[in-house]
Amino acid sequence: MDSRIERLMSIILNVAHGKREDAGYSGRWDDGGAGHLEDQVKFYRYGQQGVMPPEWAEYEKLMDPEYQEFIRLQKKFAP
Repeated sequence: MDSRIERLMSIILNVAHGKREDAGYSGRWDDGGAGHLEDQVKFYRYGQQGVMPPEWAEYEKLMDPEYQEFIRLQKKFAP
């Protein structure tokens, strides 16, 4: 992977860490946006590796024609 991108991801993860700590020290209920930045880096890495994110696995069944038929029939015959 490009060393420039690796350095940038390291900077982003450090910023995320700072946001999380700042949010904690100030008593906020959220993480100050740290999780969002970390997710962006995580999904970028999945893309670089050509890997489907595990978080998407539950949606993969929506591509299955038999599952689509099951959903259609379920709607038709649901009480």
